[in-house]
Amino acid sequence: MSLPPPDPSIPTVRVPPPPPLGGAFPPRAITEADRAGLRKISNGAVIGGVGGVISLTVAEAISASGFTRALELRAGFSSGPNWIAPIGLLAFAILLSLVQLTWTRAGLRGLPGPSPELDSPLRLSILAYPGLLLILVGVPVVLLTLGSVLTCHPPGPPGGAMPCVQTGALWPVLVGAALIVVGAILSVIGWIYLAIGLWRLERRYHESLIQVGAVLLLLFPLLGDILLWVGIRAVRKLPTVPAPPSG
Repeated sequence: MSLPPPDPSIPTVRVPPPPPLGGAFPPRAITEADRAGLRKISNGAVIGGVGGVISLTVAEAISASGFTRALELRAGFSSGPNWIAPIGLLAFAILLSLVQLTWTRAGLRGLPGPSPELDSPLRLSILAYPGLLLILVGVPVVLLTLGSVLTCHPPGPPGGAMPCVQTGALWPVLVGAALIVVGAILSVIGWIYLAIGLWRLERRYHESLIQVGAVLLLLFPLLGDILLWVGIRAVRKLPTVPAPPSG
């Protein structure tokens, strides 16, 4: 028994095909260009983690209590010899931050496709370069000249205050402090925009750990670098899109 021909006056309803197995969307995949850019960002996070550990050491070395202990070495304290190691660690930490900044920006720039959402972060994150360099100059200026500006004598009774008198011009310390302030402002602006660029990667790869790491990169850099590395590693485990046939 044959079916009657379709009546053209009755609209035809097309039923969409069922979704593929595993959900309504096909499995995610990334290109080789994605993988190369993410590898650079991941390397930057590793370098930033090492720099974060060193920064914690520097912060402890130049803390108020550490400076007080250094002043107590003798009257007429000369700060230069006591700050060689902290300044060296600070220089190394800033060098690692510059390397991390360079790797991360190169990774973001190397991601495939038009990425207008990354234009502003890439353009303004460059401010972190001069900012870090100004801090690198300003901190040694303050630490190495403070001993010539202040002369401190050990306290008498236990728990007594340490008397310090000004014995030199303050302008070197003020210049160093100004360099630190300007450098800190530029660095904060640059790192905020870099974090914004990393935050926007979630739109592309749908990995929330990258967003969390981008936020913590500004608040707790060491933890932020760790979460960025974990999130990017998860994305890099995705399959690779097959290359189009040549010719």
